[in-house]
Amino acid sequence: DEFTHEEWVQLLKKTLEGGEEENITKLFEQYLTQYVNDGEQWVEYIKWMMKGDDVEKMDKKRIESSFFKVLTKVYNVKLWRLYLHYVELINPITPDNGEKARNIVLKAYNFAIETVGHDFFSSNEIWGDYLKYLYVWQAVNPNEASTREDLIRKALKNMISYPSLNLEENWKIFTKFETDLNLNKSRKVISDCKNDYLKLKGLNNEVIGLTKSIKKVDERKHSLRQIRRWNSWINWEKENKLKLTEEEANKRINYVYNLSIQYCYLMPEAWFNFSNYLVVERNNAKLGLEVLKDGIKVNPYSLILRYQLSNHYEGANDLEKIKETWLDLIRRVENSAKKDDRLITYCYSILMRVVKRISNIKEIRMIFKLARQFKGITWNIFYQYAMIEYYNNEIKIANRTFALGMQYFSTEISFVQKYLQFLIDIKDMTNFKKTIELS
Repeated sequence: DEFTHEEWVQLLKKTLEGGEEENITKLFEQYLTQYVNDGEQWVEYIKWMMKGDDVEKMDKKRIESSFFKVLTKVYNVKLWRLYLHYVELINPITPDNGEKARNIVLKAYNFAIETVGHDFFSSNEIWGDYLKYLYVWQAVNPNEASTREDLIRKALKNMISYPSLNLEENWKIFTKFETDLNLNKSRKVISDCKNDYLKLKGLNNEVIGLTKSIKKVDERKHSLRQIRRWNSWINWEKENKLKLTEEEANKRINYVYNLSIQYCYLMPEAWFNFSNYLVVERNNAKLGLEVLKDGIKVNPYSLILRYQLSNHYEGANDLEKIKETWLDLIRRVENSAKKDDRLITYCYSILMRVVKRISNIKEIRMIFKLARQFKGITWNIFYQYAMIEYYNNEIKIANRTFALGMQYFSTEISFVQKYLQFLIDIKDMTNFKKTIELS
């Protein structure tokens, strides 16, 4: 059975409370196959795997496999913090391997900072964990002390180098660190950084203005307004007011797009926009297709995403994938609580038109035969198929199709009118008169 997102979340919560491992695994795997970019539920699932931080009871291979599957795909700070927490747990500082363990943890932090360290909303949580780790580092020699100090300074400078909700607070932390370390030297260090900080502060206020009304949307109501807000932010990033290199600017744009499909995951437009950006502006059809497929998993009834996927397969001349794209939607609608006859007919109509462009009449006839098996099919499919046969110079088949349609839709004025126009076009006055009499 298909659950709404809200029903899924409640079910997962109850299952976790129940504590039955088989059920927890089954339901989370099923849910995360569909909602692959739900960082919050990935956190819940992996936290459960971590057995209350009991390293001896953990299935490390399973945990690491889950992190590997999702980390670089979902820019969720909570998820990344959990990853760093896990790395710290399995690499404790001990007298015999302190340096090795610390290097592994620092490497993990660098990985996290490189990926989500410039998150506008939540990056301070990552930086806070990182600084805490550095502050508790008990240096055993001057070299370690110097390395530790350099890493802290580098982190604090990084924290004032990009737009952030906490930019002003980060500046205060940076200046306090320098003055506490050496009051005399701090004046020059702070002075050297201040001009860049003030420039960034003005731009940061622009981003605050663009993002102040952004929120996560768990329903489609009012979500178009959210899409417009995300588009405004994305367009701001594309202007590159931060004067970044092309690579850095593209990284930020990609990040904001990725955030948009997490905050607006129930809005097909967000997925469409991200996929289209990757294909058109970044020339990355492979990743664009991946985003599109993930979007359809979350929004399986979305026509705009199905169109885009169908267009992709049409470009690749992949008939089977095109059929799979539309027939999957048709099956879902047929099996749903509210069968929409017009939508099913519409999908069959689209499928016939696409197949007409890339294949042959034999394939179209098979689709029409399949469409006729659906009891709720509307007259439109008979009309469209008849006209395809007509333009294929199969006038007799077209006429028979109209006649067949009349057996079901003789009271549908629109269909009768189209049939009469067809008979006029082919100058069949005999059947024209009969149809007038029957209708």
